[in-house]
Amino acid sequence: MNAAKKIALYALYTLVVTGVFLYYLFPSDSVRSYVAYQIHQADPTLEMTIDSAAPMLPPGLTFRSALLFRNAEPLVGAARLNVTPALTTLFGPEITLAFKGEMYEGALKGNMALDRTTQRPDPPVRALDATISGLQVGQLHALRQVPDYTVSGRLNGVVSYRLTGDGETGNIRLALTDLAVRPRTPVFNITEVVFNQVQAEAILAPGRRLEIRKCSLAGPQVNGALSGAIQVANDPALSTLDLTGSLTPHPGFLADLGKEFPASLLFGNRSGKGGGNEISFRIRGTIGNPAFSLL
Repeated sequence: MNAAKKIALYALYTLVVTGVFLYYLFPSDSVRSYVAYQIHQADPTLEMTIDSAAPMLPPGLTFRSALLFRNAEPLVGAARLNVTPALTTLFGPEITLAFKGEMYEGALKGNMALDRTTQRPDPPVRALDATISGLQVGQLHALRQVPDYTVSGRLNGVVSYRLTGDGETGNIRLALTDLAVRPRTPVFNITEVVFNQVQAEAILAPGRRLEIRKCSLAGPQVNGALSGAIQVANDPALSTLDLTGSLTPHPGFLADLGKEFPASLLFGNRSGKGGGNEISFRIRGTIGNPAFSLL
């Protein structure tokens, strides 16, 4: 074996051994504590737990079983999350991170830009672009906190966010398939309401006003629509609602409903688009304590 081959093999051996030692000696506990500390510093209502952190190639970190809490309540989690920094931004005032992960039997990927110089209470996230696909909404920690209903379905969507001198702006496009809402206690003998497709589009306007431009629901029992705005608060449960919508039950569903509840009490003398069978409603209050009323 010539000298060049020996040197190459020795270099490869050294690289592999160094990589193995770095992997097994990686300070996982310190990294997990640092990430949790930074998140809590950015927002004192947030806490994060991470089962493990390990290095990966290209240079970055893999987090396993990461769970974010708000005010001690589980908010969102990921079974695995890979985070890779853009090397050209490592030493600047703003760092760009690419992320990709598995959550709720679906996938998440995107990029975000963080401002290192920001001071609390200003948010450190300056830009975010994310794509979600195939998430099982029934597994979302935030929805599990709703005591009166269970929900299932698949969620896909695209989210973008920007923080500039003029304020926060963003765009959201979501699509839900096979959405089923089940009250824990049947209402008028209705055990579930199913929607084959739900399409929603919203923008985040300066002043943290989330404007729902479109929300359509189509299912075998009911079709519907929703629009309006949500004034976003730091605590999501305190975000105020200003929404109006309509539901048009299909004849078969209306007939089943009429066996348990007089439909005239819902429709009265209104003559909606569905031949008098359209129910218009309004939602006010907050996300944590919504108030429903008929129009």
